Amino acid sequence: MSPGHRDPAWLKGFDVAAGRVGAAGEELVAALEHDQRAAELRNEGVSVGRPLRQDDLRALMKLTADRFGVEEVLAPDGLLVKCVQVSRRREHDDDGSTDFLNSFIFHDLERVASAVRAGAYGAALDAYLRIPEPSRTDLRKEPQVVLDHVAPEHVPADVGHKGRACRSR
Repeated sequence: MSPGHRDPAWLKGFDVAAGRVGAAGEELVAALEHDQRAAELRNEGVSVGRPLRQDDLRALMKLTADRFGVEEVLAPDGLLVKCVQVSRRREHDDDGSTDFLNSFIFHDLERVASAVRAGAYGAALDAYLRIPEPSRTDLRKEPQVVLDHVAPEHVPADVGHKGRACRSR
């Protein structure tokens, strides 16, 4: 995929793209016009969407893959949904843990790439980078390796008493 990890600016614009995907996703699952409770919450500064169905989740998955240009290479076709019970008094709390597109990993990758370019990184990363190429997998050339390890059917469905996992294909 272009520009690829060898380009020093390969993550440039990710924040903007992620913001656009997030905005498009919010629009896709926005509360219905006649939802009075959603309107009341919006007036209180709380943004909520409508109840989602399987086709809504698939549309979000397709939107994300399309906007990041990875639909062809990743061909996402499954979902793993974790359902958890939330108390009424915490139902609208936002601890920031659901913002997966703007997660810490983007900033970490950017910081690591800068450190490597400057030669300012530790022994563990140095040891990893010195592993001979044949024993590492180029995930850009072999994306199926990722899919084989993170496909929903490979994730344990038993999440204990705090929730239940629901698989969809």
